[in-house]
Amino acid sequence: MFFKSSNFSIIDHTIIPFDILKECDKKIQALSATSEGELFFTQENNIFKYKATKKNKSQDEIVKLKSVNNLIISGDVCGCIKIFSKTILIRSYHEHTHKINCIDLYNGKILISASDDATIKFYDIIENKSFKTLDWFGDRVKCFKIFENILYIGVCNGFIYGIDLETYNKIYEFDTKTPVHNIEIHNGIIYYSTVNKVFKIITESQYIGSHTKQITDMKILNNKICTISLDGFYKIWSLKGQLITKINFSSPILSFGSYDQIFYFGLEVGTLCQLGGTKPTKKTELIKNKYMRDFEEQIQYKLFEQNCLKNSQLEKLIKKYEHKGALKLALDQQNFKDTFSVLYFLYNNRKLKNALLFIEKDYLLKLLDFIIENLQIRDLFEILQEVIYIVLSVYLEDFTDDDDLYDKLTFLSEVVDEECCFQEKLIEAYSYIECFK
Repeated sequence: MFFKSSNFSIIDHTIIPFDILKECDKKIQALSATSEGELFFTQENNIFKYKATKKNKSQDEIVKLKSVNNLIISGDVCGCIKIFSKTILIRSYHEHTHKINCIDLYNGKILISASDDATIKFYDIIENKSFKTLDWFGDRVKCFKIFENILYIGVCNGFIYGIDLETYNKIYEFDTKTPVHNIEIHNGIIYYSTVNKVFKIITESQYIGSHTKQITDMKILNNKICTISLDGFYKIWSLKGQLITKINFSSPILSFGSYDQIFYFGLEVGTLCQLGGTKPTKKTELIKNKYMRDFEEQIQYKLFEQNCLKNSQLEKLIKKYEHKGALKLALDQQNFKDTFSVLYFLYNNRKLKNALLFIEKDYLLKLLDFIIENLQIRDLFEILQEVIYIVLSVYLEDFTDDDDLYDKLTFLSEVVDEECCFQEKLIEAYSYIECFK
């Protein structure tokens, strides 16, 4: 049996090319760009500057990074906050007892921090001391946003509070009835995200859009809502809720920053990516040995030929008839083209059912998420419809007690039924028209 992924692929219209700035072996948890265009990012307990060899360290894993007025502020999983000027540590605070969720600088000298210890603290970085603590939230404080001297705060108990930064009194309160993970303010309107959904508040919560997995960050840039998620998608929405663009990075996106129309993304696989701006160019390595110059073209040709003939891991699994293993590998890699290639190959060779029998629940969830994300692509519908029919016939009764799986299966079955009904009516309409031609 012969399989090459390029023979079973289509153009993925949902993917916009992005540039890879750096590939590392550890996840990029946080990143931030300064007003001068310098890019900083974190891996475990280290802060790196892009295109520089020096790094700053923290005792524990850094989860938040913020650049303000050429200062770099970091927060780690144990509640420690550090402030750097370039590569010099100038301030350090250890007053929180749990993970730092949000940090910012107000009026150039007041540092504000929110933590999983259910508190917000205020520090005067000039006098190098904390002077105020708010501890009445009753749950983890996930986010805050400063707007016109008001601190808007999102809490895991579902409440959004507004605090006057002059008096520190509560002047606003709204119950979203769901944990608030990110918050943004635009033209006086509050936008917030829950686990995987985005809303705005007019008089009540209004739905904007959603991801299939947790939203890791949300920003409003150029009058557009930008979200990143563990589902690997970067989505751009209008302020009214229309989806403008979605970009598939094929890996969970953990962090996001921008500078002058250039957007940076930190991925779980350790890749640092860029959208916009000038594309980075790779230096070509020259053969230094002068005696080898005459053979340079021949050597390059041999290397190119070897790379073309080398089978990928997916192709090796297909060749060994390990169809289930190939499907699981493609789903693990979260690569659109590879996943579709395997499904297309199995569909054409009538091996779909064998590959889907006794597959683990985690992979079934990944497959359903893939179908939901790509069901609207016309070229995919016939194959994904067959996958849905097989999954429904095999697993529907087994997962009636699993809310997440059951909801996704029933939703997909309804979509397929509606589409089939529409196609039948369309055929009837065409037949009716043909009769009177």
